[in-house]
Amino acid sequence: CETGIMVSRYLTEKTMKPLALRHPFITLGNTGSLALLKSAGFETFENIFDESYDVLPNYLDRIEHVHKQVKDYNHTGYSKLTEDKIEHNYNLFYNDAEVARRFKQDVIDPILEFANATP
Repeated sequence: CETGIMVSRYLTEKTMKPLALRHPFITLGNTGSLALLKSAGFETFENIFDESYDVLPNYLDRIEHVHKQVKDYNHTGYSKLTEDKIEHNYNLFYNDAEVARRFKQDVIDPILEFANATP
């Protein structure tokens, strides 16, 4: 994507790709997608985009809001803040210890908890 904007309907590789490739992003996903990314330690780009769409309950409203953000986007270079966020996301994405910790926390531990639950 020439503008550096990636649009995705879910937290998929399309959302992760700009993190790995040092791009800012806007994501079109379920309500709370940006909040989910933030809870994982990633930075989002409220300094570039109006991210209020992330809490809109109606999917069509989110589509309209994201469309307006993309349509109005005028890339003229990145501010220091944006560059810092891009670098933070890149470093976190490639942090093997953090990936292993999150995998254990989000995948392994819930499976073990379920398997060890008393009926």
